[in-house]
Amino acid sequence: MYYAHYDSESGKILGFYTDTIHETIPTPNIQLTVEQWKDCVANTEERRVSESQVVVHYEEDSLDVIKENCFKNMSYEWKRQIDELGMATAFGFSVNCDINDAIIWEQGVNFLDSSVETVRVRAIDDTFHYIPKADYETIPAMQQQFYAFCLQKKWDLQEQIMNATTKEEAEAVTWNIDDWWTN
Repeated sequence: MYYAHYDSESGKILGFYTDTIHETIPTPNIQLTVEQWKDCVANTEERRVSESQVVVHYEEDSLDVIKENCFKNMSYEWKRQIDELGMATAFGFSVNCDINDAIIWEQGVNFLDSSVETVRVRAIDDTFHYIPKADYETIPAMQQQFYAFCLQKKWDLQEQIMNATTKEEAEAVTWNIDDWWTN
């Protein structure tokens, strides 16, 4: 027979024993079938003994842990927006919107030949597009505005997470640029 020795207060399984190997089995203990023993060995942290039976038990994360995970996710989504998704333009493609990119684009405007009417630009997906020079000149300001907007939105959402009083409130805070931004 298989046995699980457990903590009588928490129900946490402390060890496994079999009467074919062990002469003494600590108490309290509960007898297990072969299937239960295999399951408990594979999932010890998620199993507890309750009212003389093995039950599935998941540790619930505290509000602080949930908030910490939400902060990490928010930072990831913000960085992903800036570095991978970029800023959609009215020209049918997206451009990088990191503040450094905006400065580079802005400096690029200064180096354009005054006779140029069309400018080749690289989109965030590494494709090239030709747009009128006048439109090109508007992109750095839009990038800076979008970057500032994203940063402000990140701070607003972080404050919502910080002020959440329940796990549900914290988990309901999500990064969804489509809900906030239109060119």
